[in-house]
Amino acid sequence: MTNIEIMQELIDRFGRKMYQGAYLWKYIETTIECGINAAHENIGKDISFRDMMSDEIERVSEERAKNTEVFLAGLKKSDVLFGTVGVRRLYKGKLEQNALDAYTRALDDNQYVVIEAKRDGQEDDKVYTRNRITYDMCAMIEYYGQDEVNRDSLISFCVNEYIYPVEQAFHTKIPQEILVNCIFRLSRILKMRKAFLQFYSDVLDRVEPKVVCFSHGRAEDMCFLREAAQKKGIPTVEIPHGAVISCVTEPNTMGYADYYLTHSDLVTIPMRKNGIKNTFTVGKPEIYDAARSGMNYSNEIVISFISSMETGILEKSIWLAKKLQQGNYRVVYKAHSAEVFTKEEAQRIMQEAPNWRVLGGAVDVRDLYQMSDIVVGIRSTGLVEALPYRNIKVLILEDDSEKNAILGNHSFFEELGRLGDVKMIDSEEMLYQEVLDYQRGTAYRGEVNHYWAPDAEQKFRDFIPVSYTHLEPTRPEPIS
Repeated sequence: MTNIEIMQELIDRFGRKMYQGAYLWKYIETTIECGINAAHENIGKDISFRDMMSDEIERVSEERAKNTEVFLAGLKKSDVLFGTVGVRRLYKGKLEQNALDAYTRALDDNQYVVIEAKRDGQEDDKVYTRNRITYDMCAMIEYYGQDEVNRDSLISFCVNEYIYPVEQAFHTKIPQEILVNCIFRLSRILKMRKAFLQFYSDVLDRVEPKVVCFSHGRAEDMCFLREAAQKKGIPTVEIPHGAVISCVTEPNTMGYADYYLTHSDLVTIPMRKNGIKNTFTVGKPEIYDAARSGMNYSNEIVISFISSMETGILEKSIWLAKKLQQGNYRVVYKAHSAEVFTKEEAQRIMQEAPNWRVLGGAVDVRDLYQMSDIVVGIRSTGLVEALPYRNIKVLILEDDSEKNAILGNHSFFEELGRLGDVKMIDSEEMLYQEVLDYQRGTAYRGEVNHYWAPDAEQKFRDFIPVSYTHLEPTRPEPIS
């Protein structure tokens, strides 16, 4: 059996396992996938598991908790409710929710409202998102109350029902830190689940949306929002925050949304073939706008590596920087947001390769692409955001670990290679030669590439009223 077939059988089984009224597998699905892959490969970099090694929820005063009543009282009726997670990147001096803001801007301001938990440093004057109303998560949980969790019972359930079967099926050992991560995550979820469900139920009663949209559907607060909407019969739509073909069909107990919107038919068609029929192509509004604003080139040829913490990508960027002539070329390593670089480590690499630089995960790739000539990566979905920049040469490195992916794949890159929008690279020498062959001013794609739809704003506007009625939108056309 393939990894996908093994995981499909497991998920069908895990989807029926309930603990204290909750189907828990969905909350640790991607964490376990990381654990399986980590057992097969060494990515060569530290990964930051932020806020995942504790299940403590801050206790706050009764006075602060009552601010939840003020939040609820301020809500107004709206056709569309957007739920967001506070993951933003700095773009043109403000913080943008890269996955969702372009979609909200496609709608009339009086058509929707956005709710999200407050985050330090994300005050309204620093954030792009319009119609945003923030709530105090700790105050909300205090207002509705936390549940008690028997951690020993939870550990026994998690190990016996999930971890051990996965280890047996894949003949591997889940790393200890992954197991600890899962237990703390699930304990925290069980503590706050009742509060979130009641809170979202109250929000939905006041807003009375016809549809609920969100990104990051596997985030626990978005799972809670989906569950609350589902109980009220309100359709939900997940808008992507990345590009990956989903290979596993989720059971009804684990479904993240009623509809899934993708950026491209190259993703939608395989998902439909895999049995995920409620998937539709919309694209992304404004995706071509930044590319049409012109490029800011330096005297050096800039080669940007986009990391998703794959094995070997860091080493390849350093190798290329050493091989290229300093002064004529610069290599920029765009780190993943969960990738930890110390100042000392970056300085050590730059001593080896003076024309190498690291860029943090919080920087938006659009700012990087404004000054890039060549973009290189393995399977980061940030690579497709380079495609609207028709003068950027996009190089996709061979992915030795793709066979270990158990919940999705990035085979659409191969199709883009066949269509001519990207170049597939199978060796370091080929990478080096493609860099040397680059000619500034050459158009490597048309005005509209084969991945991103040119009319995403209108497609999204048209989709919203269709989603109200649970009718099926237009199916994607096969790629020629």
